[in-house]
Amino acid sequence: MNRSVYFSTRVLDTINSLPSDERSTMAAALTSEFILGEDVAGSLTGVQKMVYCILRHYVRQDMRRMSGMHEVYDLRDIS
Repeated sequence: MNRSVYFSTRVLDTINSLPSDERSTMAAALTSEFILGEDVAGSLTGVQKMVYCILRHYVRQDMRRMSGMHEVYDLRDIS
């Protein structure tokens, strides 16, 4: 990956609003995908996948805004 990753206050506030164990799981999943480039689909439960998809959408949307790009990202199902 050769892109900057941007975690906005919206993303951080959403993570911080989760229960403690879910915060750790979501933070680990985000860093695994966006920093390490790993696929996190197998490590999340059904509800966690739903929350993660929302957070991931926020991150991608914010990164697109910060870069000034308007390309459409593939918001693939991580099931």
